[in-house]
Amino acid sequence: MPELGEIKRAKEIGRKDGKGSVKFIWYACEKCGKQRWVRLVREKPIYTLCFACAKGKHERTKRTDGYIYTWLKHDDFLYPMTLGGRSIVDRLIMAKKLGRCLQPWEMVHHKNGKRDDNRPENPELVS
Repeated sequence: MPELGEIKRAKEIGRKDGKGSVKFIWYACEKCGKQRWVRLVREKPIYTLCFACAKGKHERTKRTDGYIYTWLKHDDFLYPMTLGGRSIVDRLIMAKKLGRCLQPWEMVHHKNGKRDDNRPENPELVS
C-alpha cells in the first residue's frame, strides 16, 4: 500500500493517462477517508472527494479544460445522457431548455467562449 501523499507517474501505477507521464497522488477522500490514486493538475489533486462521496453530494467540479461537471441520480430524467451519472453542466442546461435529452452528436457551444459561463442565454445547440 502506498504512503499517503506519495506521488507517482501514471505508468508506474499501471495507468495509461497521457502516455504514462501524468502524475498521480495517493490521496484520502476529505469526507470518508477512502484512499485512492488521484490525478494531479498544477501539483494539486483534481478530486478531493471519492466517487461515492462526490456522487452523493452532487459536487460540481471545474476541470482544467474549463467545463463544469456534476453528478445526477439514477432517477433523474436526464440521467440517460450521462456517463455513469456524470455530465457537463452546459449539456444539462441545454437539455432542460429543450425539454429533452441531448443526442450524443449534439454539441453545446458557448456564445461568449467562456466554458464555465452556463447562464441559460449563453449556451447554444450546434450539430
